[in-house]
Amino acid sequence: MAEQSQYRKLLDVVKLLNASLDFDHIKAVIMEQAKAVFKAEASSLIFLDKEKNELYFDVATGDKGERIKEIRFPADKGIAGWIIQNKKPLLVKDVSSDPRFFQGVDKKSEFVTKSIIGVPVWINGQAIGLIEVLNKENGGSFTEKELSLLQTFADLAALNLKNAMWHKDALDKERMEADLRIAGEIQERLLPRNDIRIKGYDYVAQYRACRNVGGDYYDVLPYGEHHVLFVVADVSGKGAPAALVMSTLRAYLHSAVRFHMKLKDIVSLLNKSIFNDTEAQRFVTLILGILNTENHDVEFINAGHNYPVLLSCEGLPLFLESNDIPLGIMDGYEFSTHHLKLKSGGSLVLYTDGITEAMDDDENLYGEKEFEKDLKKGRSMTPGALSRLLFEQALNFADDKPGDDMTLLVFRRE
Repeated sequence: MAEQSQYRKLLDVVKLLNASLDFDHIKAVIMEQAKAVFKAEASSLIFLDKEKNELYFDVATGDKGERIKEIRFPADKGIAGWIIQNKKPLLVKDVSSDPRFFQGVDKKSEFVTKSIIGVPVWINGQAIGLIEVLNKENGGSFTEKELSLLQTFADLAALNLKNAMWHKDALDKERMEADLRIAGEIQERLLPRNDIRIKGYDYVAQYRACRNVGGDYYDVLPYGEHHVLFVVADVSGKGAPAALVMSTLRAYLHSAVRFHMKLKDIVSLLNKSIFNDTEAQRFVTLILGILNTENHDVEFINAGHNYPVLLSCEGLPLFLESNDIPLGIMDGYEFSTHHLKLKSGGSLVLYTDGITEAMDDDENLYGEKEFEKDLKKGRSMTPGALSRLLFEQALNFADDKPGDDMTLLVFRRE
């Protein structure tokens, strides 16, 4: 009769679990009801951390439950470790006479374990953890039939856990996508809107992130009378980590602009900041320059970036070989400055490798040669028309599925 009563109670628990998809709520209900159904002093839901090869208490009921939830231990230790390693249920009527018993949890929690029934929890064919029920309230021992009943209970509960985990993952993904959409909108607001007027020049910038947020950066800033500062940069990597470095780079650059620093000093400051404030594998390629709108001289520094292109109406595109190491690689590095003159009708084209490394389904690159051909086609175009042409060619080649962020900045002297 007692077993039938326990079974009916388990069915009631399953009905209760079916009414919710809240992952934390379901875990709490499972363990409270396991304790109640088997008339035990405590119960625990223990998960396996495969990466660390440890077991940890996710939910623990009873007088010492809160203390126990802070405990982790090796995945091959104790009775719980035996259940996980062997993937079998286990009944231990007297833990004091069982050499598998690990006393570390009792010592840390000040709970006194006397007897245990424990069963693995299976999801998608893998034992993700186990359920333990400890110490009969009346001082008696658990039975083999109760062990079998607990396994049935765990199998039924696992279905609810699986559904709740799926629901939680879906909600987390939805929240993350929403956060990334908002981050992408914020990042777009940080980029200039081509609204700075430059006497004697037309210019345009075009940008597309391959994800919600990206690691490319461009800017055009007034830099005193008759001078404009410009930058095109590419942070290594993609997505949110690269976008965070991009935002940091922008903040440092805008701070430097307020102090009207020399070009070399700005790049040295950016290099030191990126070196000190980002992880070792993160770096930034960049072209930073100053355009003098009176004498049409362009001073620039190339920190590991694609060569800028000088484009005239009559000649071939000229790739300006100029390369130092990327920012963030070596603190104290001395960067070189370069100079060029923009003639009337000439253009300066700056871009990131998301353009030239656009890839088709067969992993062929759009490449520098095709890029050069398209530059030649558009050499007499306005900056806007040239930018659209280059973007369209790269995107068409990649079937509108860019594998990297894409940025173009084009200046044309009238």
